[in-house]
Amino acid sequence: MSEHDESKLPLWAQERLAEARRNLERVNGELERVRSAHALLQDGKTWFTLPGPSFASDKEYVRLWRLEADDAMPVCSLGRGDVLLVGRAAKET
Repeated sequence: MSEHDESKLPLWAQERLAEARRNLERVNGELERVRSAHALLQDGKTWFTLPGPSFASDKEYVRLWRLEADDAMPVCSLGRGDVLLVGRAAKET
């Protein structure tokens, strides 16, 4: 932490510092999400996206299922405005 006592600063300066810290936290979160998505997109992987229901739809969300010959398991749900990014492993030739 800083060796300066920020509580001695004027209130407007304390608020500016707090806002700068919130912005830094938000940007760091966005950077981490971009890095996670980039990990799917590198190394020759192919990818595609699945959108959630449109805003014109009467559905709040849709469920995605994993189907097997003798079983069905819910995987996730997508709400309005959601997008699922799917990365596929590179095919060996």
